[in-house]
Amino acid sequence: LAAKAVEASHATENRMRLIKLKREGPTAKDKLETEAKLWLKRQQEKQGLQTIPYRLWSDADGNQIEAQLVQVFGGIVKVRLKSDPQNSLRSRNLNQKPELMSFTLSELSSTDQKYVRNYSAAQREKRERPETAAERQEKFRRQLQLVAASIRSQSQRSIGFPPAYSVDRFASGVLRDRPMLSWRVHLLPYPGGADLYNLFRQDEPWDSDYNRRLIPLMPSFYQAPGSTASEGKTNLLGVKGKECIFVGKNEVRPHYVSDGLANTAMVVVVPDELAIEWTRPDDWEYAAEENIKDLFSAGSDVFWTIFADGSVRSISNQNSLSDISRIFTIRDGQPVKLK
Repeated sequence: LAAKAVEASHATENRMRLIKLKREGPTAKDKLETEAKLWLKRQQEKQGLQTIPYRLWSDADGNQIEAQLVQVFGGIVKVRLKSDPQNSLRSRNLNQKPELMSFTLSELSSTDQKYVRNYSAAQREKRERPETAAERQEKFRRQLQLVAASIRSQSQRSIGFPPAYSVDRFASGVLRDRPMLSWRVHLLPYPGGADLYNLFRQDEPWDSDYNRRLIPLMPSFYQAPGSTASEGKTNLLGVKGKECIFVGKNEVRPHYVSDGLANTAMVVVVPDELAIEWTRPDDWEYAAEENIKDLFSAGSDVFWTIFADGSVRSISNQNSLSDISRIFTIRDGQPVKLK
């Protein structure tokens, strides 16, 4: 009777967990996607500012200041100061951050008003026209930078790079080290996915009856643009193998990477035929030069990589397999020279 009572209690607990997952899962994913989009938008704005020059701005009285256009919204023009002059143009904005100033469009000179209108028109045209190949590529680069930033945040709270997967150390009282959930799952809290992360059962493997129900909730930043892989399958795989960043349950500490963090690949973007379930504790294995060819999808002459220093780069097939192979190991002592 006691055994039946325990079994009934477990069944009730499982039902409640599934009800909670069904109710909260989509909301948790949406929250993560929103946080990710905000991060990507900030990165886009930051990169966009790098293309906007500093220039002299004048008000209607002829006061001048050297600044960069930051934002135009609702007739308000926001600029970032290059210097901190003590003049009347500055004094009207003492309540703002020292590096930022705001004006109404009518306060500016006719030349500056024309500059702002031309800028706004160019931005509208950019939003309305189809996205170019270069813009899609840059958008994907930012997506990978989000993953890289999340790995960096996780590493700062630990002793090294994330392990390839978590393990069930003592299943049924026996030391087993059974792989449970991928590093991609354990990365979720850092880009804002703590709610989704908390829905996983950490004491069960990725493909348990419960955890496999979370596979369709894969964040979009784990999928390559244009991917036609099955639902819940990711193109972002860690580089695993002997002397690689991902070595099973163990963390690789940065000082172990004697070849240099900027020279060592951590994550690769694989073609759809190599994509796997994002929660699966598995990755792309570097075993020999020949399997590097698998990273180049049909019709593509590059594959994308996140390096251990957080940089994101595309690797061209104009490089020899021998040269490319050097980025996958952490301490082979060979120089990395890529085109």
